[in-house]
Amino acid sequence: MNKNKFFTNAVYRNPKESEKLSLPLRLRSVGHYEVGIPWRDRDDIVKDFIQVFWGIEGCAEFTIAGEKYLLQPGFATYFLRMERHFIEAKSTLWRYRWFTFDGPLADTIMESFKLPREPFHVGPCPETLFNQLAAVLKDISPSATLRGSALAYEILTSLQDNSSLLEESGNSLVERFVETVRENFADSSFSVSAAADILGTHRSTLFRAVQKKNGISPVNLIMNIRLQHALELLMNSSLTLKEICIKTGITNESYLSKLVHASTGMSPGRFRKRGAVS
Repeated sequence: MNKNKFFTNAVYRNPKESEKLSLPLRLRSVGHYEVGIPWRDRDDIVKDFIQVFWGIEGCAEFTIAGEKYLLQPGFATYFLRMERHFIEAKSTLWRYRWFTFDGPLADTIMESFKLPREPFHVGPCPETLFNQLAAVLKDISPSATLRGSALAYEILTSLQDNSSLLEESGNSLVERFVETVRENFADSSFSVSAAADILGTHRSTLFRAVQKKNGISPVNLIMNIRLQHALELLMNSSLTLKEICIKTGITNESYLSKLVHASTGMSPGRFRKRGAVS
């Protein structure tokens, strides 16, 4: 996308009108941006409001609390009050919606939703709601100000609800992950990132689902499945350690020996003999 063709549209509240009502959460601004490489927002000025972003098309890199994350379509993220905003488009077209809010209880309300700090999957953007936010900001009546606060809260609630739905569907995701691992573990290059790509999900989403259901990380789950098959081959075949490594995706014989000993307290050779005896 040509830099001159970037599209940005934002609506801001009338400060004098918002002061007429004492609200715990006050809608401040809303926007619809269509930008792309090399667009960036590298603002060294801390901002005294909370800003929520919802990806629609393309992607961008966000630096949040010192960590870099990719915001993809169907994912949301946010900056808290007094955080510096570091954003950089990573595709030729990045389309997203955003809104900001403040108020005496803005921080408390945002914290109450317990949303992840990294970008999290929430599904398609409710663009109709964002259009309604823009409409109420253009209306300076007290009733519109109240409606704006209610709409902002509704969007925050939808973020939480969609995030919860993701957790509820986590069992299905984990089951598909385990199946994918069983189909690909023999490939030594197979990784959590590769599994996430196959499943069409974000690496952090997969991590949370697996950790929640199994109590271990996806990396450890992959290694456990590899080790399980390695132990079965030690007991039920005459394959060499090198051949077992090739069949299980374990990088080398030394690492295989280390895994077997950590799991059984025995060397691979002793474990094989014990298996043969039993």
